[in-house]
Parts: sequence; C-alpha cells; structure tokens
Amino acid sequence: MYNINIYLTKNFFKKGYFKLMKNILFFYKNAFSQTGGIQTFNKYFISALEGVGYNVNLVSLDDESSDIKSNLPFVSLEHKKLNAFKYILKHHKKYDTFIFSHINFAPLAIFLYILNRNAKIFFITHGIEVWKELPKTTQWIMNKSTILTVSNFSKNELKKYNSRLRDIKLFPNCIKLQNQNIELKNPYDDNSFNILSVTRLSKSEQLKGIDSIIKTLPILKDKIPNIKYNIIGKGEDTIRLKKLADELKVSKYVNFLGFVKDINEYYKYCDIFTLPSKKEGFGIVYLEAMQYKKPVVAVNYGGVTDVVIDDKTGYLCSYNDINCLSEKIYNLYLNPKLRKRLGENGYRHLIDNFTFDLYANRLKELL
Repeated sequence: MYNINIYLTKNFFKKGYFKLMKNILFFYKNAFSQTGGIQTFNKYFISALEGVGYNVNLVSLDDESSDIKSNLPFVSLEHKKLNAFKYILKHHKKYDTFIFSHINFAPLAIFLYILNRNAKIFFITHGIEVWKELPKTTQWIMNKSTILTVSNFSKNELKKYNSRLRDIKLFPNCIKLQNQNIELKNPYDDNSFNILSVTRLSKSEQLKGIDSIIKTLPILKDKIPNIKYNIIGKGEDTIRLKKLADELKVSKYVNFLGFVKDINEYYKYCDIFTLPSKKEGFGIVYLEAMQYKKPVVAVNYGGVTDVVIDDKTGYLCSYNDINCLSEKIYNLYLNPKLRKRLGENGYRHLIDNFTFDLYANRLKELL
C-alpha cells in the first residue's frame, strides 16, 4: 500500500493534479511613486504577479503604502537600503523565489544566497545598465540566477560583454491596450502636422534625441509650413532644449507640454510619433503610439529594433542623423496612405507580440 501511495502521488504531481504553492518576493525600487520606463515595467510586472496563482509579496525601496495600486501584500523600506538587508535577514526562509527588479540589487542577492542556497533567484535587466562588462561579483550572482531581459538587443549586449552568463531569457515588455471606444478630445490645432515625443527631459537623458528632432526643423519648416513638434515630459533639460530651439529660430514650431493629464489623446491625434533615442532598452512609448496606429520614427540601435521594424512599422535612422530624420518625416508628411499602412502594421506587430495578456502568460510559464 505504501508503494502504491508513492506511485500515485508522483503521478498526480506529474500530471499537475497537485501544485506546490510558491512563495514569491518581488523586490523593486519604485513603480507608483515615480514615472519612467522602468517604473512602467514594474507596474505591469506587479499586475501580472497578481494573476500567477502563487503567494506573492512586494517589497519596495522607495514606494510607500499610499502609492501602491495593488492588492498584493506590501512592505516599504522607507528609502533605506540597510532595511533591505534587514528584511532579507529576517525573511530569507519565508520565500522560495526572489525576483530582483534591477542589477543594482546584486549585493542584496549575494547576501540572500549566502543565507539561503536553495532560493530561486531572478534578475530583471532593462537596457543600458547591462550593455557593458559587469563587476565580477554581479556576474557571479547572476550566474546563479535566471536573467530576464526585455529585448534581443539587450540580451545580445549582455552576452557579448559577460560571456559566462548562462541562463538568460527574453522577456519583452508590454502595454495594456486602451479602450478604443472611449471618446478622446483632440488637443492639437487641426491645421498642424503634429509630431509627438514622450520622454523625461532630464540632463541624464540627453541621448533621447529630442535635440535631433529640433535640429530637423530648420530643414523641414519650409517644406512643412504647418509643422508642430510636441514634446510631453518635464525636467531640467527643458532649458537647454528651449535655448537650442531659440538659437535655430524654430521656437514657434516647438511645443513643450510638460506633464499632461491624459497622454492618450496626444497619441491618438498626432500624425507621427518619434523618439530617436540611443539608450532605449525597449521603449514602451513606441507601443503606446502603435496602439493608436501611428507610424514611428526611431533609431536603429537598442531595444527599439524589436519594436520598430524599418519600412514596415515605421522608420529607423542612425542616431543624430539629421538628414535621415528629416527625410523620413517629410516622406510621411507627403504620404497619408503610407502613414496609415505603417501604423496598421505597427498595431498588428503590437497585438502579435506585446500585449499584457502575452506578457502575463510568459511570466506564469517562467515561474
């Protein structure tokens, strides 16, 4: 009878009738208290964790209880890194799976591994932070972990500079599609040809390429007299960019919008979207434009190359190639049917690869 019970139990587990309940800890910096690409990723990741069917807890370095928009159990470390080590010391046996949202948490993961060799560790990598050789200690702990990376470009760069890393899995970003039936008001002048960019305008983000588009305006303003470049985002680099527009005598063609309450209406009614950035690990903003069937002009470098397919869903230029950017924008201006075709292709590419449902299912499979 004892042998029969063992046989039955093993086969029940094999067939999935019984499921061991995992206890998962997601350790992240912030998601709800700040805005940006990584913060957006963390929001979607937390939302996907809500549906994995396991016990999941959230621990944040910077988010506070008042920030959280999730029903998962949550602990704030109140901006104190030492509290992270204290939490791991106290709770390392409580969880079997630990997910770290950034490689900056490598020292914490090493501390965890010393305490609990049986822990399953995941690291999420995003982009420019892994396009280089990492410290030996970071490589060591990552080699004892499963690494999730958001684009083929980042995966290849990570392997190129850190060839000993083994368990690297592609885990592309996503968006939750907006309800297209909701009526949105057109925020633009109907008589303008509206180009849109969305990004933070901080001094550390100068490779985002906003200045490149401003530099196209002296070329384009005579060909497209009704051109208007609309920039959503705020930060201290706004001063430099406004000065550049003044120096090039194109200030009247540039609209610095700062923070806007409803970004979707700007996506929906723009004519083209561009962010010719050299530092995108993925670029969620491209997907946000694609869901409204907008053609995208970007740079042929970084994770954007997974999203924007040249001459199919948009156009790719070399970074800061003003002539190429000008040519592509003018070509899209001249050809409404081309804008429609590229926009529809982009929408299909999004639906086939980057929806939240696909993202959530990938996470379930990984866990």
